[in-house]
Amino acid sequence: MWKKIKIYVLVYLLFAVGIVTLFSHFFYTRNTDHMDAESHLVQVTYKSVVKGIQNSAELFYSNIIDRPENTRLLKQVYQASPEQQQVLRDKLYSNLIDHYRSMEAFKIKQLHFHLKNNDSFLRFHRPNKFGDNLKDIRSTVAYVNAHRKKISGFEEGRIFNGYRFVFPLYYGDDYVGSVETSVSMQTILNEMELDLSGQGSFIIDKAVVDDKVFKSEQSNYRSSPFSADFLYENSITPKGQSSLADILAIQASKTTPINDLLKPNRAATYEQRYQGEDYFLTFLPLKNAVSKRTIAYLMLAHKDEKHHTLWSQFFISTFLSLLLGAVMLRLFYKVKYNEKKLREAQDQTKHQNELLRKAQQVAHLGYWTFDLEKDHLHWSDEVYRIFGLKPQEFKATYEAFLEYVHPDDRELLNRAFLTSVEHKAPYSLEHRIIKNDGEVRYVQEECLHHLNDKGEITHSIGTVLDVTDRVWSERNIQLLKEQYQSLVQSIPEIVFRCKMDKHWTMLFMNDAIEQVTGYPASDFIFNRKRSWISVVHPDDRDGIEFVENEACENGETYEIEYRLVHKNGDIVYVKEHGKAVTMDSGEEVIEGIISDITSEKMALLKLQQFIDTQSQIMVVGNAERMTFANQSFFKFFGYANLSDFEKENKCLCDFFIPHEEFFDASQVKPNQKDWLEAIQALPGSKRIVLMENTNQTRFAFSVSINAFDQDSLIIGFNDISDTMKEHIDWKYRASHDPLTGSFNRNFLEKNYQELFHDMTRYGKLVGLILFDIDHFKNINDTYGHNRGDQVLEALAKLIQTHVRDTDRLIRWGGEEFLLLFPTDSLESVEAFANKLREQIEQKPMAKLALTCSFGGTVVQQDEKLKQAISRADKALYYAKEHGRNMTKVEGV
Repeated sequence: MWKKIKIYVLVYLLFAVGIVTLFSHFFYTRNTDHMDAESHLVQVTYKSVVKGIQNSAELFYSNIIDRPENTRLLKQVYQASPEQQQVLRDKLYSNLIDHYRSMEAFKIKQLHFHLKNNDSFLRFHRPNKFGDNLKDIRSTVAYVNAHRKKISGFEEGRIFNGYRFVFPLYYGDDYVGSVETSVSMQTILNEMELDLSGQGSFIIDKAVVDDKVFKSEQSNYRSSPFSADFLYENSITPKGQSSLADILAIQASKTTPINDLLKPNRAATYEQRYQGEDYFLTFLPLKNAVSKRTIAYLMLAHKDEKHHTLWSQFFISTFLSLLLGAVMLRLFYKVKYNEKKLREAQDQTKHQNELLRKAQQVAHLGYWTFDLEKDHLHWSDEVYRIFGLKPQEFKATYEAFLEYVHPDDRELLNRAFLTSVEHKAPYSLEHRIIKNDGEVRYVQEECLHHLNDKGEITHSIGTVLDVTDRVWSERNIQLLKEQYQSLVQSIPEIVFRCKMDKHWTMLFMNDAIEQVTGYPASDFIFNRKRSWISVVHPDDRDGIEFVENEACENGETYEIEYRLVHKNGDIVYVKEHGKAVTMDSGEEVIEGIISDITSEKMALLKLQQFIDTQSQIMVVGNAERMTFANQSFFKFFGYANLSDFEKENKCLCDFFIPHEEFFDASQVKPNQKDWLEAIQALPGSKRIVLMENTNQTRFAFSVSINAFDQDSLIIGFNDISDTMKEHIDWKYRASHDPLTGSFNRNFLEKNYQELFHDMTRYGKLVGLILFDIDHFKNINDTYGHNRGDQVLEALAKLIQTHVRDTDRLIRWGGEEFLLLFPTDSLESVEAFANKLREQIEQKPMAKLALTCSFGGTVVQQDEKLKQAISRADKALYYAKEHGRNMTKVEGV
């Protein structure tokens, strides 16, 4: 017996271990997902903050720093003496000091110029510290000077650390050095604390500070209380002041060394309990922009609202499951024990007389016999015991038997016996008896009759089986079933079974549904008051039916997210896991679990709400579809919502206005799948589009693109209209003659190769004409230079009306002009020149009649421009020497 008890105890222990392991895994998985979501949110917030500041830094660089008046000074440094270099340094400081003082408006600080050899040339925050070589100290500076392209990222400096933006500088085509701006980690922390409603701190590797920071500046740092390997920066964490993140880090280090909590290659989130509240503590690694080695960490802390709920679910579910297992094992043990007792009783009666054997064949327990001819009733000893009497305590009679039957069952038993005798047929009946001590028991009584040759009953044989244990076992099993259903009802997720019909008729659903929808489970069972599909958000119904039907047809487990409408009108986000199963009856149904994921969705919506507060236009989505747009978007385009926008427009890129200075959809290459891939392939300075608002006013926008999740991007449009107007005006002045509006000599020299390629790509030749005004000096001498300028303006305007869009008119110098155009032959060049010459001769310029002399040629493939101009100039000289107002062309 004790051996079997030990086996039952062992089975229960194995069951308990399995239950605890299962629920522990479930809790760990849910908690891990919870912390991973927090780590992801911190990372996304950090990238969003940094990207916004990076846009400001790039605008400051392109519009204020990268100007000829600044880069020219750097170019002059390399030929200057030390005294001259100081003059240039003072001039550069004077040019930019007012802009430097306004950098805080861009959330950036520190302006530092470096020479090509990595020497510090001018620190605006320490103007008197210069000349130190930064090659081995500042890897970002060395990188930009070596590769001549921009870089950004976190880096420790000789004085300050921060997130740095280092840009190359050119004067014309000459590389002259580099410049950097940065943002302090305090600014980044402030933005993140605001977005996440938490508190943060910053720590940096002590070895990095010892190696890079000036000795005189190392007092800006002090040791952290939880690790000798990391330092605080005093400007971020003043002595005697600790943020919640610092407090939690100190607390965490008491159980686990802080270095074990830091993960160099990913954000790591931990749970801490402080003053009776649960908190998240996230360590975000900061890598050096060049070496990619982690050298510092941001620490962010804020409340964890869900941890306590997860623990409660774990303990309640584990306790109820263990209790249920104990009850089931106890009942199983008792059934087995009774079965053993029954077998023992059967063995004891094997050797009894034949009459007893026949009685055992009927019921295998206490028996009675009734001789009708002698009117004699006999009870076996066991019958007496069943009634709580001593064997053969008194003479058995039918009336005495009825006395022990429960009053409510006597009439039923008496009628069954008399009917059996009348019809000479057996009977079987379960009824109650009252033992001698008053205890109520349940018995199963069966009877059969023996007949003589005449068919008359001679005697009856019956059995009385005590079935109390079986009855109570059945009741306990029913109770166990009810307890199991109660356990299912206590699970926080919705557990369901439903038909595969158009209403998804519910066959079973636990009480968790009322917490999620506000309606009790009974409302949905067999669509008693409402169908399940009726509480699904109308916009999500078709999608659910499609996914579930597809999964059921393929016999696969499915997973889908959708919305429910709560009784109070609130929207509830849920995730459903399910699978089609076949019941014993052959009917196919769906069984699954529905989880409330509203809190996770709200975390994502919080990020969207942050985007909605931005003044710049911001959308979330991809090239095919937008899932979110902020109010600035709708105000600019004049739509109430995305549905209205998508009804009238296929793609946001359709609003990009074609212009040579801006990106538009026509620039997408065949090997690029959409406009987002195309614009991301461009340098940052070229990611600019031109769009028109509802008032037909045009605006220029700088486009920023950041990853949101695996399917979506965050796309920002920052208004830089004023800056672009200034840029376009400056570019126009740099390439055009201010008097005539024609292109200038600088334009031709910079764009000649591109012009030659464009004009010859369809099999054409390139024609070149030089012409000038005959006796122009006499006009200036006679009528004055103002009149001469009017003549030049009128001449350029006339020529422009007689050339094509592909032709380029250039003012070459004084009264001399150059015309570059596609042509078929040298003869065509001569004909075109004579046509222009005749137009000039026929039309007065500034009320003065004048003529021009022309010299022309054809530019040869792989020929230098100077050679072709020289031939045209020679032809022009010939025309002027032979009478003027004529055309001369010169071949190779």
